[in-house]
Amino acid sequence: CYTQVGSTAPGGTLGVILEQAQAVGLKVHVGGLMPSARFRGPGGKTPQGVVDWYRDLAVLQVECAKDVWRQFPQYHETIKGFYTDLEENNLPDWYRSSKELSDHYLGPIAVDVKKLLSPDLKVWASPYAVYNWSLHNRSDAHEHGELLNASEYAAFWSDVLDAAPAFDLIAPQDSVGWMANTVP
Repeated sequence: CYTQVGSTAPGGTLGVILEQAQAVGLKVHVGGLMPSARFRGPGGKTPQGVVDWYRDLAVLQVECAKDVWRQFPQYHETIKGFYTDLEENNLPDWYRSSKELSDHYLGPIAVDVKKLLSPDLKVWASPYAVYNWSLHNRSDAHEHGELLNASEYAAFWSDVLDAAPAFDLIAPQDSVGWMANTVP
């Protein structure tokens, strides 16, 4: 479902990155891939549609991890984990689907990666948060309610992590710049 671009060296660009990382002793976490707009968030989907959406994306992410693991056995000691790519955020549609996020996306990816590839691999996400309210009108129907504040967002992630114990960690983005968040 994707076309190789970049280096034509053995293993392509990823092969070069892994080779060079191994040469200098760096460990690497590999991201999956993010396909078409159909994977851009749980909003606007029926409850079953949300479940199916998470399941489909989880299968895709695991297949990508398996493909990388299969193609690069010489770098198994260099590859330390897989990034899940979805970039969850503090918009209401995400916290409304937190159980589905845990049960049908993050949990299954982590379980499958550890069972099928290596129990030592880390599986993680890098969510972001929007706190520049000027870009997100809390009363706008598009937002379907209020954005989670920092404490609520922390509680959301605590619940998600508790519900998906095989899933290892999050590395939150600050969203300064892109989402117009400011340091304060």
